[in-house]
Amino acid sequence: MAGGGASGSKRGGGGAGGKKKFYSTLNTKSKAGSFKAGIENKTAGILISCAQGKETKAATEIRNWLKEIADRLYGPEEAAEEADTKDGDVEKALQAELDGLKKERREWRFQQVLMKSDSMIYFKTIAPVNPVEVVTELMESVLKTGSKRSRHCIRIIPIQETCYASVEEISKVVSKLAKPVFDVDGDETVIKWALVQKVRSHAALTGEMLIESIPGLIPKRHKVDLTTPEVCIVVEVVKTTACISILRNFKRFKRFNLRSIWDDMHPDEKAAIEAEKAAKKKERSARGEEVWRTGKKFDGKAKKGKGVEAEADDDSDDDDEEVEASTKNGSKRGADEEGVEDDDAKEEDHRDKRVKEDVKEDVAE
Repeated sequence: MAGGGASGSKRGGGGAGGKKKFYSTLNTKSKAGSFKAGIENKTAGILISCAQGKETKAATEIRNWLKEIADRLYGPEEAAEEADTKDGDVEKALQAELDGLKKERREWRFQQVLMKSDSMIYFKTIAPVNPVEVVTELMESVLKTGSKRSRHCIRIIPIQETCYASVEEISKVVSKLAKPVFDVDGDETVIKWALVQKVRSHAALTGEMLIESIPGLIPKRHKVDLTTPEVCIVVEVVKTTACISILRNFKRFKRFNLRSIWDDMHPDEKAAIEAEKAAKKKERSARGEEVWRTGKKFDGKAKKGKGVEAEADDDSDDDDEEVEASTKNGSKRGADEEGVEDDDAKEEDHRDKRVKEDVKEDVAE
């Protein structure tokens, strides 16, 4: 009984009475450290879009890249100080080391946020990191070297400030960020600008509401130019959080799209990739048509050096053998099923006999 109680307690997660928990907690840990739950307001960071289902791989790729750039710009991150163990107090040394690790985690330059939106990654940045400087350096390196170093990341957008996703709060942040760009005292320069907005998964806020409210915040001498803007006001809404930046080089960096920059620099490789995708799509279509026509499932991958038509011919040569094999297997299955039915009948008779014997014993008692 004691063993059963312990088992029940363990199974119930330590709850009262050994009851099972019918809920799960989010896993907020990763190999890289603690995830923050949701994007915090009034913080800076980097918003990244990626291929669906590849969020974990994309986060690892871009985190390492960002760390390298930040180390070049601001110097390497300081490691936790080594614990002093000269006095021989191992317990104090261990506690000091744990405190150092906790401090180091809190001060990580790039802290990944737990997102509840597919294909989206967010890193909160910690001073002295300036997300605009880091991402600009990243984009410049791609233009210079032609290497993107990330297979799954698509857009990498620096975020200067976040806020609650309402027209009022967004307007406050845009006004604050716009002042040093558009309203410098004594500077009458005319700047061509554009609003770039995207609203995801928000029930009340719409893009039209932003288009109506934001232009009135910019001094009228500046001109809206959607084709060749010098400055772009970027508002990315993800559920209840708005991520805002005022960025230059938006067109030069292809909307901060890593893939677009790489594609423009490697047209031949892009054409080869597109041709390979088209061939795979055609192959899948041919397989589906073969399954629909013959009712036979496709088994295995295409052999190298053979086309879909040759593969279909090879399959058709084996039809007779497959029919014969399936007939033999069917006969064997039939015999096996009969044997199973006999065993079930014997077991049922045995149970009935046992019940009758138990009844007789009860009557005798």
